[in-house]
Amino acid sequence: MISKHKLSYLIPIAALFCAISTGCGGSSATGSPLPSGNRAAIAASVKGAASSSATLKEGSPDRTRSKSDRQTLTPVLLGKAGVTRPIDSARAARLNEGDLTVGSPIAVSDDLWGKVTAVEYTEARGFREIALLNFDIFDDAAHTSLVGYQNTETRTVGAETTNTLESKFTKGKYAPRDLSSSSIFNFETGRIFQESTDAGREEVAAGEFRDYRYSTRWETLGFGQPFTFSSQVQQGGVQYSTSGTYYFDGRLEMVWTNAAGYTIQWTSNADGSGEFRLENSNDPLCPATGTYGIDGKGTITFVDGTKADFDLYDNEFWR
Repeated sequence: MISKHKLSYLIPIAALFCAISTGCGGSSATGSPLPSGNRAAIAASVKGAASSSATLKEGSPDRTRSKSDRQTLTPVLLGKAGVTRPIDSARAARLNEGDLTVGSPIAVSDDLWGKVTAVEYTEARGFREIALLNFDIFDDAAHTSLVGYQNTETRTVGAETTNTLESKFTKGKYAPRDLSSSSIFNFETGRIFQESTDAGREEVAAGEFRDYRYSTRWETLGFGQPFTFSSQVQQGGVQYSTSGTYYFDGRLEMVWTNAAGYTIQWTSNADGSGEFRLENSNDPLCPATGTYGIDGKGTITFVDGTKADFDLYDNEFWR
């Protein structure tokens, strides 16, 4: 899971922040022991795919577009009367029209401070906005300990707005970290494109860290059209990838694969129920199929016809 110390102003790649848990054995739906096979690996794969499905639906652009101002933070002038921090980019632009200049100190977070290295304002659809904002990041209020930087740019041409972000930490407790993103939105056609990559080191327990790399891509051709997506995750020794289609009625269809050799074709319905097919040529239990209800409880049917009950929301998984 993502470290609780991750910075709020950096774009979250919510569709990729899902940890894989391992399950353990249990009893089958008929009361007899589960058939041979890697039950823990099956449990981990199914739970990983379920978590990906849930976070992809929660993080889909149509659900987060109204929150886009909170996904990146345009910092505000330190010491400006009546301004509290942190503050979202839209409000910062309205409050500080023309106030930011090269060298301006800005608030970044409770333990980080910034100084503007480049800034540009523009008029777009009747509003004055920050078009370009680059700033260095320091971990001391005196701006002597440089730990990274962030560059953001927003451009509107006709009906289309393009956003880009690049952030990097080379020193300090948040290092190493490299994050980049780009997005396009056309308010006439409804076309949306989003692409992000986040790589670095995250804390998984007190004093325990792992390397990670997350990437995700969303695209729809216009209003009412489904989103296509793809994502890849590397967390220490764990790797998996996801691709598929998200529909505006809340249904999601995806293919999820991991380094253990499991491929899952997964369908999640709008009400939270779903079904899947699990394949792995090296596992004697596969191919297997499963269905589950809105409560996360369901049944897997293995290739030999035996069945096992499961609960997606139970850490033990097998029932």
